[in-house]
Amino acid sequence: MKKLYELAVRSGSYTDKEGKEKSTWLNVGSIWENNDNNQFMLLRATFNPAAIERKNGSDSITVAMFEPREQHSNNNNNTEEENAAEKNTDYSYDEIYSSIPF
Repeated sequence: MKKLYELAVRSGSYTDKEGKEKSTWLNVGSIWENNDNNQFMLLRATFNPAAIERKNGSDSITVAMFEPREQHSNNNNNTEEENAAEKNTDYSYDEIYSSIPF
C-alpha cells in the first residue's frame, strides 16, 4: 500500500517574527492506494468538522491534500504499514474493510 496524500484543515493562524500571518494546520487523515489501485480515505475518528472555521453562510469546509513528507530513515527494517501500525495513526486497507458488514 502507498500513502498518496495527507489531509489537513486550516485550524487557525498566527503572526510570525516578521509580522506575516501564517496558517496552522491540523492533520485529519490520509488518502491511500492499495495493491489493486483502489484508493480510499482514512479520516481520524476524533476529527470534528463542525469545529473548523467557515466563511459566513457556508455549510462546508475545505480539506487540503498534501503529498506526504519524506519518511525518516527506517532502521528497524519494518514496512511502512508496520511502522504506521506501531504508531497507531494509520490502518491497513484490510483492517478497515474486514469489519464492514457489506
